[in-house]
Amino acid sequence: MKLKKLLPFFIVLLIFFGMAGNLVSIILSDKLSENSTVEQTAVFAGAECSDSGKDISWIIYVQEPEGTLLIPAAIGNYIDKSAINALQTGQSISFRMELANAEQYQHDGMARIVALKAEQEILSLDDYNRIMHKEKQPALIAGLVFEAVLCLLLIYLARKNKICSLFHRNQNQ
Repeated sequence: MKLKKLLPFFIVLLIFFGMAGNLVSIILSDKLSENSTVEQTAVFAGAECSDSGKDISWIIYVQEPEGTLLIPAAIGNYIDKSAINALQTGQSISFRMELANAEQYQHDGMARIVALKAEQEILSLDDYNRIMHKEKQPALIAGLVFEAVLCLLLIYLARKNKICSLFHRNQNQ
């Protein structure tokens, strides 16, 4: 009987903490630095632009080491198309990716990048942070509202099921 009373509370509590972890990653998404990223170089092999009219994302193919670099639409919308189109096959490029993505890149040969330059800088780390700061605001607001609703639901379930008194009774027995 007690388990059926407590189950909804613990499910909502689990969702609450999962959402809190997600909010932390959203908050940190625009705070990348040279210490939290790794720079690598490769040889440019080609690029594909996916332009849906509203969003522009990029896939950049590289050799030495062979792989695929991804620039998501949140960032791709702000990159100068002509700068990437001007890259020549065989040209050396350098790029930055988050440390966690560097491991994925070594394993899968594919990762999202946060900075890109050839002879000129196409996307700097500062540009990335500025863009992400602007792009994360709607998700941050929605996440905070959702967390507030979950918090209110947790309080309601705790009071309804007298969660605190259940724990106090167990300690006295």
